[in-house]
Amino acid sequence: MTASPISTRRRASRPLALLTLLLAGCANGGPGGGGTDAGGGGGSDAGATDGGGMTMIDAGGGGRDAGGMTGCGAGQHACGGGCIDDQENIPENGCRFGCGEPCPTPPDGAAACDAMGACTFDCPPPFRRVGDECTCAPRTCMDWGYTCGAPDDGCGMPLDCGSCTGGGTCIDGACSCPPDDREPNDSRLTAPRIGSATDAPDTNLVFDTFSLHEMGDEDWFIISVADDFDAGNPRVRVTLRGFPSGDDYDLAAYYICGSGGDSSTCSVGATDNMIGHGCTSTSTGATAETIEIATECSGTDDGGDLVIHITPRTVSGMCGAYEIEVDVS
Repeated sequence: MTASPISTRRRASRPLALLTLLLAGCANGGPGGGGTDAGGGGGSDAGATDGGGMTMIDAGGGGRDAGGMTGCGAGQHACGGGCIDDQENIPENGCRFGCGEPCPTPPDGAAACDAMGACTFDCPPPFRRVGDECTCAPRTCMDWGYTCGAPDDGCGMPLDCGSCTGGGTCIDGACSCPPDDREPNDSRLTAPRIGSATDAPDTNLVFDTFSLHEMGDEDWFIISVADDFDAGNPRVRVTLRGFPSGDDYDLAAYYICGSGGDSSTCSVGATDNMIGHGCTSTSTGATAETIEIATECSGTDDGGDLVIHITPRTVSGMCGAYEIEVDVS
């Protein structure tokens, strides 16, 4: 039976439609929607193709960068579109995750790296951190340890820490008194000889120009004593008084026989035989200090040296001279 022309045309169009479908499938990556399968065929294992046709690359289990982007291997981070090795964690490198440029710092700040490898900064005193800036925090006289003077507050303004009274001078934030004209005399070896006395006739000596100008100061003096045979040995009395208000001084005096054989005794004060034989007076406050020594040497000549030692218990900073009175009879 001969087919009609219409039926022949319909059968011929079916192979052409099938070929068109196959070609379209190949263009889309084959059946299953496109991309290589996860089990083989050479495709990347995490490489599902996104809707825009780009393939996402796996970070490899540990890649990181300073900006939180993935794409660099372990021990590396992203910089300028590429990957570089993590750096030594110092501000000069921009810290561990920097790109080789020093860490930025605000004025008066000091660059630093935190434990995470990122840039930060500190504000050295007198500055303190306020947000992203270093702000100057003024210091006080107490901070400096000053009791006088006008030091800078650390921010360019002068402080008023007070002034010295009683003739004192402010030195390095503390009031100090000027030394007297017999300094240095802080030991027996540097003690000046300031006078001489005799028991016949009796002698009275007064000195009122010496001072203890600071807590570490001490004064030593020597007075020559002659025994002029008045039918008795010299009796020596020393009084310390008139020191500045608020100060407290102690007095010691010793007698050293010129002929040896020291047997002198302390008749007023506490016995103190540190040098020769002598006495110490340690009354508190503004009370005058007094000692008395009955001299006794070998032979008939009881002449010798009176050694005086004055030390401060407290020094108030109120400058002024003390008074020493020496009586020999």
